[in-house]
Amino acid sequence: MKRPCSRSDDVLFVAALAAVLLGIELLLYTTGAYSGALHVWPLSALVAGGVLLYLVFVRGFSHYFFFGGILFELAGLIFIVGSLSGWSLRQAWPLGMVAAGLAGIAGGLFRWRRLRALYAAPSLGFIVLGSMFALFSFRATDISFGRFVAGWWPSLLIAGGIFLFGAYGFSSRSESPGRGQRRPRARKGPAKDSSAGGASKTAGRDGPKG
Repeated sequence: MKRPCSRSDDVLFVAALAAVLLGIELLLYTTGAYSGALHVWPLSALVAGGVLLYLVFVRGFSHYFFFGGILFELAGLIFIVGSLSGWSLRQAWPLGMVAAGLAGIAGGLFRWRRLRALYAAPSLGFIVLGSMFALFSFRATDISFGRFVAGWWPSLLIAGGIFLFGAYGFSSRSESPGRGQRRPRARKGPAKDSSAGGASKTAGRDGPKG
């Protein structure tokens, strides 16, 4: 029997799994038991993502597990590439935001089978912000982050307005076609039997007069 698709404890399970795996990796590093733990932790993320996706497709667990599985898989792949490329965590962390946004879109499509503003707008926000921060962390632009914020911070308001317009568009498309039609008002009080009332009135008029 499949579990319900909206279980809040599923979120707790995914968060607990992430906390335990990250705690083990950091403990191995801080205690000196394994100095290379920070370089192999993406493999643990890939394993955790595989476990969550197995629970979704084989055991029928909810969409929260699907979101967590995609997030772990993308994060593991990103940081494996970063480890092979010599990226530091300070450089690569914005890509984690991009992975969270992509996982949010994938999780929403998995649940509702279509784009909805409920998850599309914040997911796109994570992707755009993560990509913007990555430009500065990888030094892909000559402008420093401080100068960018000082001169271009109003663009964040413009971007927020664009996301709100997008959310409005997604929300409007998801409404039913008969949104603007008015429903007939229900009559108050018990309904009267017109046939019985008409028959009694006819009998009263046609009956013998005393």
